[in-house]
Amino acid sequence: MKLFLTLSAFTILIIGCNEPSSPSDYQKEVVVDGILVAENPIDSIDLHWTGEIDKFYDPASYAITNATVIITGVGFSFEDSLVHHSGIPGRYVTSDTTKKIVPTRTYALTITLPDGKMITGMTTVPDTFSIIASTLKNNDTVKYDTKAPLNTFEWSDSKFQGTYLPTLASLDDNAALIPKFFDRDTINNPKPSKIGYRIGLPKNQTNTILPWLFFNYYGSILCDIYAADDNFTDYLIQQNGGGELNQTRYRLNGAIGVFGSVARAHGTIKIYLTP
Repeated sequence: MKLFLTLSAFTILIIGCNEPSSPSDYQKEVVVDGILVAENPIDSIDLHWTGEIDKFYDPASYAITNATVIITGVGFSFEDSLVHHSGIPGRYVTSDTTKKIVPTRTYALTITLPDGKMITGMTTVPDTFSIIASTLKNNDTVKYDTKAPLNTFEWSDSKFQGTYLPTLASLDDNAALIPKFFDRDTINNPKPSKIGYRIGLPKNQTNTILPWLFFNYYGSILCDIYAADDNFTDYLIQQNGGGELNQTRYRLNGAIGVFGSVARAHGTIKIYLTP
């Protein structure tokens, strides 16, 4: 599952362009995009070169297709050598879907480029947790009503999380748009598969409100909570205006981007939203 935000995924993930102060400052770098999900097989690791800021960026043209990508366990037996996906340039996928990511364990990423350059990263996967209280009930039909009380969620505590990330996912391919007076909420904008509606919650906050305005589509909606590790937490905050560019902490050696992990709460809630 590609998160985000999207959130790619959450996402919110890398657009593949570096941010030099001028085109003459451009230096090519490797961009890593990979999130491990607890209790799931490895989804993918994406590798691209950055592009010059004043030129059109075609991800396929900047894809790195001949790297060696290996994820290993730190202090326990685990190894998965990812293979390049022939249909998606720059994407590396697991060759063994029976290998699942274990909560609370630490995993190391090692990428070797054709020229011998190595890129490394490390993540400790947050622990499993559950939604324990919600004003939205699973499989209920809910009326969209901005005058109604705000919905709320509460969840049990995880471990090794940097923040919690509540998300909403519209599950219907042709879902009807909820009209709003925002430029981004127009029929001409592409429909995101998932959005994160509360980025930057305090590390230990285990509850949130869900304003009606964050519902953008009628139909089937999935409400999730993710516990994000420190790597992904830093990345999300900084990509959403939480830091100066020269202070960005990618937590990778030899590349920019993100190699992190999340755990998805048990007991997620699916509702059907009507006008």
